[in-house]
Amino acid sequence: MKRIWTGFEPFGGNGFNPSWEAVNALQAPEGIEIRKLRLPVVYQKAPALLVEAMREWVPDAVICVGLADGRSEVTPERIAVNAMDETIPDNEGFFPHGDPIVPDGPAAYFTKLPVHR
Repeated sequence: MKRIWTGFEPFGGNGFNPSWEAVNALQAPEGIEIRKLRLPVVYQKAPALLVEAMREWVPDAVICVGLADGRSEVTPERIAVNAMDETIPDNEGFFPHGDPIVPDGPAAYFTKLPVHR
């Protein structure tokens, strides 16, 4: 089995990003190949880099790890809101205020994973 794990570069004036530190520390269990991908905190670049890696490597699953300030534990996302709405600019100065990520997509995407377990 093949998995892609993603984390992010530092942003917002921080010197490191725990999402990347966690992904970088991963060791693949026997029988699973993993590829680690450090994504830029840049709306106009990160999605294309991930899609390119997925097309090139064709993983069985992709696990994206991010940072949510104030949370003290791992919290899988149940709903992905289709909006770019930030409190600070990305690392190239883009500062979205509610624009859709997928212009013709639904307002939100729901996971089928058992996140409460």
